[in-house]
Amino acid sequence: MSRAGGKTRKLMDHLSGDPKWGTLLGVMATSYEFDADFFEMDFLPAVLGLGSWDDAGWTSRVALEKDLAGLEGAWVAVDQRRYRGRPRSWRVEVRPAVGNGGTTLHAKVTVLVYEAAVRVQVASANLTVPGYRENREVVFSLLATPNAPEFVGLARQVIEGMPLRLSPWWSPTAAKVHALATARLAEWPSISSDARVAWSDRSTPLLKQVLDTWEAGAPLDRVVIVSPFWSGEGDDGPLREFVAALRKRATVAPTLPVLLLTEAEPSEEEWRPKLPPLGVFDPKAFGVALTAQAVLPRPSDEGNEGVLKQRALHAKVVLLEGPKRSVAYCGSANFTARGWGFGSAQANIEAGLIITGTADALRSSVLPPSTGKVVELHRGNLPPAVDTDETDEAIPTFMRGIWLVQDPKDIERLMLRIEIDGTMIQGPWSLAMTSGVLLFQGNPGEPNAAEFSLTAEVFEELLRTHEVIVRWWSCDAGARYPINIELEARASLPAVIGSGKPDESALLAYYQGRIRFEDLFPPPPGWEDDAAASPLALIEDERSVDTSRIQSYQVRAFVEALQGVTDDLTAAAQTTDASMRRAVLGPVSPSALAREIVQHALDRSRSPTAAGFELIELGRCLLDVRDAEGAKPGWSTIIDLGLRGIQGSLAKVVVLHADLQDPKGSFRRYSQTVLGWPGKAVDDEAQ
Repeated sequence: MSRAGGKTRKLMDHLSGDPKWGTLLGVMATSYEFDADFFEMDFLPAVLGLGSWDDAGWTSRVALEKDLAGLEGAWVAVDQRRYRGRPRSWRVEVRPAVGNGGTTLHAKVTVLVYEAAVRVQVASANLTVPGYRENREVVFSLLATPNAPEFVGLARQVIEGMPLRLSPWWSPTAAKVHALATARLAEWPSISSDARVAWSDRSTPLLKQVLDTWEAGAPLDRVVIVSPFWSGEGDDGPLREFVAALRKRATVAPTLPVLLLTEAEPSEEEWRPKLPPLGVFDPKAFGVALTAQAVLPRPSDEGNEGVLKQRALHAKVVLLEGPKRSVAYCGSANFTARGWGFGSAQANIEAGLIITGTADALRSSVLPPSTGKVVELHRGNLPPAVDTDETDEAIPTFMRGIWLVQDPKDIERLMLRIEIDGTMIQGPWSLAMTSGVLLFQGNPGEPNAAEFSLTAEVFEELLRTHEVIVRWWSCDAGARYPINIELEARASLPAVIGSGKPDESALLAYYQGRIRFEDLFPPPPGWEDDAAASPLALIEDERSVDTSRIQSYQVRAFVEALQGVTDDLTAAAQTTDASMRRAVLGPVSPSALAREIVQHALDRSRSPTAAGFELIELGRCLLDVRDAEGAKPGWSTIIDLGLRGIQGSLAKVVVLHADLQDPKGSFRRYSQTVLGWPGKAVDDEAQ
């Protein structure tokens, strides 16, 4: 069940954006179950508006990486017990989450931040194919804009509750997306709503929050519960505790009607309720008239596609009905001890909405349609209890994160950073690559963080595998754990893992407008795209041309690309911070072109004078757009980083030829005239 609007009830159909919301800036999500392939090949293309998506096509892969590189951040927290792998893109940060004492992350929240909108989903749906395409789920999609004040306040509540509950796994990426959302919501007007957001955990269990919403002493007529999973009830469990707590808070008849809406199973003539494993007990002893009815398994409003497929029930709803005022909880929490915080259970981290209204209005808006007869439940027809709460698995709860970070001595190189909670270390532990090669050995009493350099071979393998194996004192088999990349280091990544970096000829062809961005990255072996058909094949032919005036040819090609460099930078000045950094410092940028030019000078395939001229002209392009009209905040700072890089490159070229070092020579005068760089600054860089 999706309350996202529209005729279709598939959650996937509500992910695409609207041009009037502007550019998508960031993605932030939490999920219990996480399907990395679904997230990367289905969810992300939908929210990025990539249209027809071919998950086997290399061109589609390049387009996805390009759009992800333009986001300020993409961050997902998933319960560590359910971690089964991360997306291939390094531009998605995945944080396995488990709290001290084994707290489960069970909340399902998605935040999409646009330039002129913040879209928040509070749901029962995991980031999986069943959650978004197949199940009956309950989903509230809150589209907050300057013109939708009824959703702004609720969206604020969702956003404000995230750092506190997710603090052990919070990161600069999460903080950046969170700040973007917070800044927008703070500027927009809001009005009060008949709903409020319920973040729940062991300090603020859901049971207390729902009870506090019910007016003390108000009459309670009936309870309706929708939950696919249950704790064992027996003669003492969540249902008994819930009813007892309701009797203390509300005015309740001696026998309280409680209806369970359950999964449907076929009978001879109609659907009947498939009873959850509640346990054998006497509902009347609780003062409860317990009944069950099946949820309609085949939605009738999805057209032919949905008629034949039975939808699994995964929604979580509890409705308290009163004669005048009713209360409903809708969200991620199953009616279990951990979901609601019953008894002494370690309450999960959950998220949902608590809504007030009339019984009729809430029934029609939050309950899934039912079918078949209502079945009375008693000791004789209740199935035996099966506790469905998660059991503890072997997971490295002491891990706080593994990151690729910039080498402070060379920002173009990446190091590995390991973060742990040292108070939890009880013995030796280690990290190994998936191939078995040992990366790191740790012991009790050591610092909470360590950084070390990587060989080229190890670095390339980690780029491909995205994961390591963590082994520790009580688990020789170990567990998979993802590697992420720090936010500041993303510009150091190859644009597309597996395709390498484009060389000078390809970069010039791109800036000349002869090839597209996607053409810069031909498919590696194993992809179905035909590399020979790429426009890069034309460049390969040009490289094979034997000309005695190759240097003049190179310089002419460079000059013809300068306008494209300027145009590309001008367009980037009005985009996201990430896109600006990519355009100035990334693998397709003036900085990348400068590195290629320096290499040609060092290997003597280009004269130092020609290389120096080209570097000065690249610097001029950066200076020309430093104060571009309409540039976003931070643009000039990024340009200055690019200029410092160009100046450093120029210093490496200057030392190659004595004429370039002459303070009174023509090259130095040219540099000072075009860039305003004094000779001493270049000399200092050279030293």
